[in-house]
Amino acid sequence: MMSNKIFIVEDNRFYGVLLKNEIEKSNLGDVEIFPSGELFLNNMNRNPQIVILDHHLGTTKGLDLLKQVKTAYPKVEFILLSAQESMSVAVQSLKFGAYDYVEKNKRAFGKVNYLIKKIQFELAEKRNERIQRYLRYIGFGIALLILLVWLLS
Repeated sequence: MMSNKIFIVEDNRFYGVLLKNEIEKSNLGDVEIFPSGELFLNNMNRNPQIVILDHHLGTTKGLDLLKQVKTAYPKVEFILLSAQESMSVAVQSLKFGAYDYVEKNKRAFGKVNYLIKKIQFELAEKRNERIQRYLRYIGFGIALLILLVWLLS
């Protein structure tokens, strides 16, 4: 199975390390922390499957990064984190393409782990559907080839 690359964009180093440890403890993927939006953007060419994005990154807003990156990398899934319980931020994050919104509270790590598992399951399902479709095409092609050989013999 391919390794899932997970980026955490979090300016609070302590929180970022705790979150990384929780994700790694659950064996959900290779995790890297980026303390700023700029460092994160400079590393998007490394193709993460999942990005856990803090809403407040100093002078940068997570929603602005989400909009910018989702346009260039539409297949990357985002989980937006925020210390504030804000319905408008949650709605905006979903509107701009986030997979989900998580409030930073005592249940946040568990919810993030659950969402990562859910995203990975959905990505695996999509991969399986593509493989099955491909195999049907191969099977159809082989059947045509056998029919052609039979007809020509």
